[in-house]
Amino acid sequence: MQVTVTFDTDNEAFEGNKLSGEVARILRNLSDQVWSRGLGFHSFVNDSNGNIVGEMVLRENGGKKGATV
Repeated sequence: MQVTVTFDTDNEAFEGNKLSGEVARILRNLSDQVWSRGLGFHSFVNDSNGNIVGEMVLRENGGKKGATV
């Protein structure tokens, strides 16, 4: 299996010196979700302004068969 997290950083929440902090916040939130719920859920990635900027996806068999987490 492969877990892929992708998100765009082309908006105000990531501008200037906010990039590192916002990326860290998103990864902490995803980590908390995995710890509490496991990987059997679909997770959209939201920036600090509430915008959906990406998602976390679980793929089986090296990406050949896609399953949304």
